[in-house]
Amino acid sequence: LLLSSALACSGCVFLLRLLYGRRRVRLGVRKHRWAARVLHGLVFVIGAIVLVFLVLLLTGQSEIRRVNFRAVLSGPFLLSLLMFISVGFGEELMSRGFFMSALKTTRNKIVIIVGPALLFSLMHAANPNVTFLSLANIFLIGIAFAYMFIRSGSLWMPIGFHITWNFFQGNILGMNVSGIETVSVVETTFTGSPLLTGGDFGAEGGLVVTMVALLCILYTRLAVRPPAEPEWTLESGLPLRRENLHGL
Repeated sequence: LLLSSALACSGCVFLLRLLYGRRRVRLGVRKHRWAARVLHGLVFVIGAIVLVFLVLLLTGQSEIRRVNFRAVLSGPFLLSLLMFISVGFGEELMSRGFFMSALKTTRNKIVIIVGPALLFSLMHAANPNVTFLSLANIFLIGIAFAYMFIRSGSLWMPIGFHITWNFFQGNILGMNVSGIETVSVVETTFTGSPLLTGGDFGAEGGLVVTMVALLCILYTRLAVRPPAEPEWTLESGLPLRRENLHGL
């Protein structure tokens, strides 16, 4: 998996070089202030995933069996962390960094945002216990990632959100991550309706995540302010018509 993500990253850069010719290619992953942008995404997502967990817990949809801090010292726990870092970085570089940059040639902001989010959702179609609602929620999360990319002008914010969402959901709070079970600190049992809890797919397959994903989109749209000199914009790199891209 780590090798696959690395190859995907390299392939994205190569394909964009072909698309842009000799022009400078920007994917939104420069080192400038990268730590602050990752931290913003990290803090944002902890609040979002803890909200999901608390809603399920306080409404009786789930219960905590035990808390096992020793889990953090186990090999599977550390391997899961490495996997989530690899997947978060690789999928964001490909889904947002590459495809959103490539689709700027369409001069259509809806295509630029919705197209990669739809592909991101379909990438999970073969996951265990997948449902239509889980794919719809992943699509909404992809829209939220796109807005983070656009509003922050950097890919580091959605990368930080993506990695932390998966890690906290699985390894900390004990929820399945897109159908995949992981070793966790908090061992949680979900006894409520699968329509709310997501069932065996995990919280991403439930209506609680639908609500939280929509709140994330709203928060990003209203609260994340673009920097004075963003590293990546919808209008940079390719000749786009400004009138088609206003309002973001």
